[in-house]
Amino acid sequence: MIDKVIKFGGTSVGSEAGLRRVLAITTIEVAEKRNIVIVVSAFSGVTNMLIHSVLLAARGKKYLDNLQVIRERHMNIIKHFFPKERQKKLANTMSTMCRDSFKRLKKIKDNKRYTKKDIDALASCGERFSAYIIMELLNCQGIKSQYVDGRDIIQTDSAYMKAKVNYKATENKIKKYWKNIKGVPVVTGFIAADKKKQTTTMGRGTSDYTAAILGAALQAKVIEIWTDVDGLYSADPKKKKKAKLIEKINYAQAIKMAKAGAKVLHPLTMVPAQKKNIPIIIKNTYNFQSPGTIICN
Repeated sequence: MIDKVIKFGGTSVGSEAGLRRVLAITTIEVAEKRNIVIVVSAFSGVTNMLIHSVLLAARGKKYLDNLQVIRERHMNIIKHFFPKERQKKLANTMSTMCRDSFKRLKKIKDNKRYTKKDIDALASCGERFSAYIIMELLNCQGIKSQYVDGRDIIQTDSAYMKAKVNYKATENKIKKYWKNIKGVPVVTGFIAADKKKQTTTMGRGTSDYTAAILGAALQAKVIEIWTDVDGLYSADPKKKKKAKLIEKINYAQAIKMAKAGAKVLHPLTMVPAQKKNIPIIIKNTYNFQSPGTIICN
């Protein structure tokens, strides 16, 4: 049984300040000897840029500038946190990770067309980069960690960009995979694979869903979603000053709010959590003092 599945969103992992908070949260959990799993999103904005690169290539326009910006953003983080002797190795590994995906862009430009399968192949790179960097960062801090590619543990159909999860096959894969886990797993959110092992994604914003799928399969005591807001509010706090933080809400109400446009949590997240009666807690990476929102029966 897992104590916690902890998911960090794009705004939590996409900056030096955010990553320091991620390290602090993880260090506390490890120091208290909790058995945890970490799920991460891509750095904020990276998935949009990857998809935009596909669209540019299909129009016969320059897409390399986009890829350079993405590379520089990740390299800036690498240069800030890692010693020089580690930086080159990390950069080379990351280049290798998505080499085949990026090769698709030239074919897209030559053919002036793309498929949803192409989109998923490229969009998957953001989470893969993010999880790999965070895994290496934890190891450098003395926290033994292991990179886990979501494509190895979550099986879906072939409805690219919005693939549906085969829960039975996925639970079996996760349980089998976890027999060989060593250290703190850092899992790519959002991405999966079909029966033919082709890369799929479960829809935008589904890294939360990945966390819930893992929590359900591993019988976690709680699922924590760390983001850049204190939790769910009675109204949009940016539009209504009197909006109040909701400290406790049930699954059905949370699903309703998510479907109505609350962007804090993807509506599918509640499905596996509710089935196994696992509470979900929304917390603010930049405001540890906030009680957050708990979603439960």
